[in-house]
Amino acid sequence: MENKQKIILITHFYYCLLIAIKIAKRDKMLMTDNAMKLYIHRWLKNAQEKKIFHKIIYNEISWLRTELNCGDSSCFEEKIKTIYTRCQQISDEHNKD
Repeated sequence: MENKQKIILITHFYYCLLIAIKIAKRDKMLMTDNAMKLYIHRWLKNAQEKKIFHKIIYNEISWLRTELNCGDSSCFEEKIKTIYTRCQQISDEHNKD
């Protein structure tokens, strides 16, 4: 698989995760940091078990689950936004070529 295609798939995955978080927040499902951590953990687990995304995404899911278990969930959404933004930038750079 081409790097450009990988970046597109990874960007799409992070976009989906951000949208899921925003919808859950809007619906007031994520009132605490622990609720957010549990929600994201379940979302990632379901995505992996149901094979919703391309197989190259599963390394991302494993890494995110590790990060979620080790880190502070209050800044986790910002980390996801940063990764998504960087993926978009890389994708834009590839589109210029």
